[in-house]
Amino acid sequence: MASARQLLKPVDSTVAEKLEGILRNLLSRRAAAAFRTPVDWQRLKLHHYPEIVKQPMDLGTIVEYLRGDATRPYERKRYQFIEEFAHDVRLVWKNAFLFNPPNHEVFKHAKILSEAFEDKLTALHAELDRDAPPCSLVDRCQILLSDCFCNPLSEFFRKDDWRQIGGYVAAIKSGRPTDLDDVQRWLDKVPADSGEKIVDQFAERVRLVYQNAIDFNGPAAPFGTMARILYD
Repeated sequence: MASARQLLKPVDSTVAEKLEGILRNLLSRRAAAAFRTPVDWQRLKLHHYPEIVKQPMDLGTIVEYLRGDATRPYERKRYQFIEEFAHDVRLVWKNAFLFNPPNHEVFKHAKILSEAFEDKLTALHAELDRDAPPCSLVDRCQILLSDCFCNPLSEFFRKDDWRQIGGYVAAIKSGRPTDLDDVQRWLDKVPADSGEKIVDQFAERVRLVYQNAIDFNGPAAPFGTMARILYD
């Protein structure tokens, strides 16, 4: 099986232009107003913001990073791979979900923009995949799983923390607790020449991680919202 590093998509000048185009589209929307610049928590008197948000990020800063990469040697670029760019964008939404209650406008706008971003990123991946070399189904599953691990929204679904939650198993409809680490252990044992059925099996296992989170937390709760975005 190819390593996760080998499966990442590099950011050259052409891809960088496409990524900036995605950002420009997001920034042009009214829903992006709260995400264009860093949160000025001191001016807004949000004194507990740094206690909750450990990695602040905004779309304007990502644009600056992306443009700055144009003059940096490859080894010093912040975004050497598309997945690193996607991580920072998703971090913007994650912070909004963690800090704001589900009925808050910023929370709702983050959800709208997150869905739009994922649609555009999926389209870009499909475009790049048309020119990519052949890839086995197992390696394609690894690409997707590596992307899941890189996604900051998945932070709460990677390990078996559910074991520390009393009543968790009884609360989930499936009765089958699992996590992304568990999926990785399963995928590591899958033969490289597995047939098409591996795709369905992989999708079922990953979606179960997120569906359990939705069942336990509720679809409108912060963790449920993040799980729903990842599920879709």
